[in-house]
Amino acid sequence: MIKVVMKISFVLIILGFSLSAKASFWSENTKILHLYPSASGMVFMTDYRNSDVSTCDNGGRYLIPLSHVNYDVLVSTLLASYFSGIKIRMNVDSVTPACSPTINRFIVIG
Repeated sequence: MIKVVMKISFVLIILGFSLSAKASFWSENTKILHLYPSASGMVFMTDYRNSDVSTCDNGGRYLIPLSHVNYDVLVSTLLASYFSGIKIRMNVDSVTPACSPTINRFIVIG
Protein backbone atom coordinates (compact mmCIF):
# COMPACT_ATOMS: atom_id res chain seq x y z
CA MET A 1 0.00 0.00 0.00
CA ILE A 2 2.80 2.44 0.87
CA LYS A 3 4.61 1.62 -2.38
CA VAL A 4 1.45 2.37 -4.38
CA VAL A 5 1.00 5.73 -2.62
CA MET A 6 4.65 6.60 -3.24
CA LYS A 7 4.34 5.71 -6.94
CA ILE A 8 1.19 7.80 -7.31
CA SER A 9 2.86 10.72 -5.50
CA PHE A 10 5.88 10.46 -7.80
CA VAL A 11 3.67 10.49 -10.91
CA LEU A 12 1.73 13.51 -9.65
CA ILE A 13 4.94 15.42 -8.93
CA ILE A 14 6.32 14.68 -12.40
CA LEU A 15 2.99 15.65 -13.98
CA GLY A 16 3.04 18.92 -12.06
CA PHE A 17 6.47 19.78 -13.44
CA SER A 18 5.44 18.97 -17.00
CA LEU A 19 2.32 21.12 -16.79
CA SER A 20 4.31 24.13 -15.65
CA ALA A 21 6.88 23.76 -18.45
CA LYS A 22 5.16 26.24 -20.78
CA ALA A 23 7.36 29.31 -20.96
CA SER A 24 6.44 32.83 -21.94
CA PHE A 25 8.46 36.03 -22.01
CA TRP A 26 8.10 39.78 -22.47
CA SER A 27 9.45 41.60 -25.51
CA GLU A 28 11.22 44.91 -25.50
CA ASN A 29 9.15 48.02 -26.21
CA THR A 30 8.26 47.79 -29.89
CA LYS A 31 6.52 49.68 -32.65
CA ILE A 32 3.86 47.92 -34.73
CA LEU A 33 4.93 48.15 -38.38
CA HIS A 34 2.24 46.20 -40.26
CA LEU A 35 -0.89 44.28 -39.40
CA TYR A 36 -3.43 42.22 -41.26
CA PRO A 37 -6.29 39.89 -40.43
CA SER A 38 -5.91 36.25 -41.39
CA ALA A 39 -7.94 33.07 -41.05
CA SER A 40 -6.16 32.30 -37.77
CA GLY A 41 -6.35 35.76 -36.19
CA MET A 42 -4.63 39.15 -36.36
CA VAL A 43 -1.08 38.92 -37.66
CA PHE A 44 1.23 41.85 -37.03
CA MET A 45 4.86 42.75 -37.58
CA THR A 46 6.99 44.75 -35.16
CA ASP A 47 10.41 46.33 -35.07
CA TYR A 48 11.20 43.94 -32.19
CA ARG A 49 13.06 40.98 -33.68
CA ASN A 50 13.44 37.55 -32.10
CA SER A 51 14.29 34.91 -34.69
CA ASP A 52 14.55 32.28 -31.94
CA VAL A 53 10.73 32.21 -31.68
CA SER A 54 9.48 34.03 -34.80
CA THR A 55 10.79 32.27 -37.90
CA CYS A 56 9.12 34.58 -40.47
CA ASP A 57 9.74 38.20 -41.45
CA ASN A 58 13.20 38.29 -39.85
CA GLY A 59 11.81 37.43 -36.43
CA GLY A 60 9.26 40.23 -36.27
CA ARG A 61 5.96 38.45 -37.00
CA TYR A 62 3.40 37.65 -34.26
CA LEU A 63 -0.24 36.58 -33.92
CA ILE A 64 -3.25 37.23 -31.72
CA PRO A 65 -5.21 33.99 -32.27
CA LEU A 66 -8.95 34.08 -32.96
CA SER A 67 -9.35 31.61 -30.10
CA HIS A 68 -8.07 34.10 -27.51
CA VAL A 69 -10.78 34.85 -24.95
CA ASN A 70 -10.14 38.64 -25.25
CA TYR A 71 -9.51 38.70 -29.01
CA ASP A 72 -11.75 41.71 -29.72
CA VAL A 73 -10.25 43.82 -26.93
CA LEU A 74 -6.66 42.91 -27.84
CA VAL A 75 -7.15 43.63 -31.54
CA SER A 76 -8.96 46.93 -30.87
CA THR A 77 -6.14 48.04 -28.58
CA LEU A 78 -3.51 46.87 -31.08
CA LEU A 79 -5.20 48.91 -33.84
CA ALA A 80 -5.32 51.99 -31.60
CA SER A 81 -1.61 51.59 -30.81
CA TYR A 82 -0.77 51.13 -34.48
CA PHE A 83 -2.68 54.20 -35.69
CA SER A 84 -1.38 56.42 -32.88
CA GLY A 85 2.21 55.20 -33.23
CA ILE A 86 2.40 54.23 -29.55
CA LYS A 87 4.72 51.34 -28.67
CA ILE A 88 3.69 48.12 -26.94
CA ARG A 89 5.47 45.48 -24.88
CA MET A 90 4.03 42.03 -25.62
CA ASN A 91 4.01 38.72 -23.78
CA VAL A 92 4.86 35.89 -26.18
CA ASP A 93 3.18 32.58 -25.26
CA SER A 94 6.01 30.18 -25.95
CA VAL A 95 9.68 29.86 -26.72
CA THR A 96 8.93 27.17 -29.33
CA PRO A 97 9.80 28.52 -32.81
CA ALA A 98 6.86 29.30 -35.12
CA CYS A 99 6.22 31.51 -38.13
CA SER A 100 3.75 33.60 -36.12
CA PRO A 101 4.17 32.91 -32.40
CA THR A 102 1.09 33.83 -30.39
CA ILE A 103 0.89 36.56 -27.81
CA ASN A 104 -1.46 36.43 -24.86
CA ARG A 105 -1.33 40.04 -23.67
CA PHE A 106 0.53 43.30 -24.11
CA ILE A 107 1.11 46.63 -22.42
CA VAL A 108 0.61 49.91 -24.27
CA ILE A 109 3.61 52.14 -23.50
CA GLY A 110 2.30 55.71 -23.59
